[in-house]
Amino acid sequence: MRRQGRWDGRMFRTICLTVRFIVELVIFFAFAYWGFNLDYGLIINILAGIGLPLAGTRIWGRYISPKAPVKLPGPITE
Repeated sequence: MRRQGRWDGRMFRTICLTVRFIVELVIFFAFAYWGFNLDYGLIINILAGIGLPLAGTRIWGRYISPKAPVKLPGPITE
Protein backbone atom coordinates (compact mmCIF):
# COMPACT_ATOMS: atom_id res chain seq x y z
CA MET A 1 0.00 0.00 0.00
CA ARG A 2 1.23 3.47 -0.85
CA ARG A 3 1.82 6.00 1.89
CA GLN A 4 -0.20 9.17 1.68
CA GLY A 5 1.64 12.44 1.19
CA ARG A 6 4.55 10.83 -0.63
CA TRP A 7 5.46 12.11 -4.07
CA ASP A 8 6.56 9.74 -6.77
CA GLY A 9 8.14 10.60 -10.11
CA ARG A 10 5.02 9.95 -12.17
CA MET A 11 2.90 12.42 -10.26
CA PHE A 12 5.55 15.13 -10.46
CA ARG A 13 5.98 14.52 -14.21
CA THR A 14 2.22 14.70 -14.75
CA ILE A 15 1.99 18.00 -12.88
CA CYS A 16 4.92 19.46 -14.83
CA LEU A 17 3.45 18.40 -18.18
CA THR A 18 0.05 19.82 -17.22
CA VAL A 19 1.58 23.17 -16.26
CA ARG A 20 3.61 23.18 -19.47
CA PHE A 21 0.46 22.53 -21.54
CA ILE A 22 -1.46 25.32 -19.80
CA VAL A 23 1.41 27.79 -20.31
CA GLU A 24 1.57 26.89 -24.01
CA LEU A 25 -2.18 27.52 -24.38
CA VAL A 26 -1.85 30.87 -22.61
CA ILE A 27 0.94 31.86 -25.00
CA PHE A 28 -1.21 31.04 -28.05
CA PHE A 29 -4.15 33.00 -26.62
CA ALA A 30 -1.78 35.91 -25.96
CA PHE A 31 -0.70 35.84 -29.61
CA ALA A 32 -4.35 35.98 -30.68
CA TYR A 33 -5.13 38.81 -28.26
CA TRP A 34 -2.10 40.74 -29.48
CA GLY A 35 -3.08 40.24 -33.12
CA PHE A 36 -6.69 41.28 -32.61
CA ASN A 37 -5.64 44.43 -30.75
CA LEU A 38 -3.21 45.95 -33.25
CA ASP A 39 -3.92 49.48 -34.46
CA TYR A 40 -3.86 48.76 -38.20
CA GLY A 41 -7.52 48.38 -39.10
CA LEU A 42 -10.09 45.62 -38.96
CA ILE A 43 -8.77 43.43 -41.78
CA ILE A 44 -5.18 43.45 -40.47
CA ASN A 45 -6.44 42.77 -36.92
CA ILE A 46 -8.40 39.74 -38.10
CA LEU A 47 -5.49 38.42 -40.17
CA ALA A 48 -3.01 38.98 -37.35
CA GLY A 49 -5.38 37.57 -34.73
CA ILE A 50 -5.64 34.35 -36.69
CA GLY A 51 -2.17 34.33 -38.25
CA LEU A 52 -0.04 34.93 -35.17
CA PRO A 53 -1.38 31.92 -33.23
CA LEU A 54 -1.06 29.78 -36.36
CA ALA A 55 2.55 30.86 -36.80
CA GLY A 56 3.19 30.19 -33.10
CA THR A 57 1.73 26.70 -33.30
CA ARG A 58 3.79 26.01 -36.42
CA ILE A 59 7.00 27.04 -34.65
CA TRP A 60 5.99 25.09 -31.54
CA GLY A 61 5.26 21.96 -33.57
CA ARG A 62 8.50 22.20 -35.52
CA TYR A 63 10.97 23.00 -32.73
CA ILE A 64 9.51 22.74 -29.21
CA SER A 65 6.91 19.95 -29.14
CA PRO A 66 7.87 16.60 -27.59
CA LYS A 67 7.80 14.92 -31.03
CA ALA A 68 9.45 17.79 -32.91
CA PRO A 69 11.42 16.76 -36.01
CA VAL A 70 14.09 19.38 -35.23
CA LYS A 71 15.46 19.07 -31.68
CA LEU A 72 16.77 22.20 -29.99
CA PRO A 73 19.62 21.94 -27.49
CA GLY A 74 19.09 22.90 -23.89
CA PRO A 75 16.35 22.58 -21.30
CA ILE A 76 13.45 23.08 -23.75
CA THR A 77 13.46 19.45 -24.92
CA GLU A 78 13.72 16.31 -22.87
